[in-house]
Amino acid sequence: MDNLPAGLIRCPQCGQMLVSAAVRCQFCDADVSQVPRQAGTPAAGSNRWQQQDTGPDWWSIAGYFIGAYWLLSLAFKVLALMGGDFVFGGLSVLGALFLSVAFFFRPDWAQQPVRILCAIAIARDLISLAFTFTFAPLAKYTGASPLLLGAFALIDIAVAGVSLYLTNDEKGLF
Repeated sequence: MDNLPAGLIRCPQCGQMLVSAAVRCQFCDADVSQVPRQAGTPAAGSNRWQQQDTGPDWWSIAGYFIGAYWLLSLAFKVLALMGGDFVFGGLSVLGALFLSVAFFFRPDWAQQPVRILCAIAIARDLISLAFTFTFAPLAKYTGASPLLLGAFALIDIAVAGVSLYLTNDEKGLF
């Protein structure tokens, strides 16, 4: 066995380094399930690494785009917070910050908090939609257009829904 860093194996056919959970070599498609592993490393076919090491898949790419969206959303929420919405704005800022960091770094422990924050974001934006279209015309709304606010709420709902989908148990990012 080579002197490889923990968690890595070498493909017997092409010699490339792979994570120890790999079943097939991503470079030459050789079967590496029988290659000896170091003690304490993920076994061949373990779920956590197998999905991520078969090449770039849409789950990983979508996760980075979702993280970027939450980061941009964070900037807008900070601006709203500076406008005086301290209670819900402050919570939104913390939620967007956590979601952006979680989708960029994907720690194992973040799966359940991400699900909870996304569910809260969906509920918040559904309530926001209801208030925007119900009370804005009655109050001679000044500021951003209710249609624009509604569009932002719909985008937030869609992104939070995709975020929930990407964190499912069977083939999730976390």
